[in-house]
Amino acid sequence: GLDLAALSDGLQQLEDIKDFASLADATLTLGATPYSEIAGKIAMTAGVLRAPDIDVAVDMAEVKTAAYADFGRAALDTETTFTLNVPEGAPAATIVFAGDFSDPERTVNTVDLEAFAGRQLLQREIDAFGGGESSELQVILDLAKDQEAESATP
Repeated sequence: GLDLAALSDGLQQLEDIKDFASLADATLTLGATPYSEIAGKIAMTAGVLRAPDIDVAVDMAEVKTAAYADFGRAALDTETTFTLNVPEGAPAATIVFAGDFSDPERTVNTVDLEAFAGRQLLQREIDAFGGGESSELQVILDLAKDQEAESATP
């Protein structure tokens, strides 16, 4: 299960980037996230189920899922992308389940979220040392954020 509320809270309370991996592991493996609605279209053709655009309504994040299941081959491929509402500006992370129905492989991609957490921690350090918008550290941090935004734009 996923505990997106605990992940959101944990990111806000994170004090050392070394703790990110254990936070992500604990909150993206255990727990539950309540939802109020699941909406989307499902199509079934020749034993293949396709649900390419499923929205999951949760309070603390935007959650989208794409799922495909081939019943003849007993194989599935699902990808869930979530973007937390808090902390503000947090990037999306993804969880993929792919493979045989009986033992699909789970892959979690939180690289962008971890980089975001690192920038947040660095920003707190800059603020604690009195570095304003014109400080050299702040300029470097802003440059890195701008480069990431450019690379994310197709």
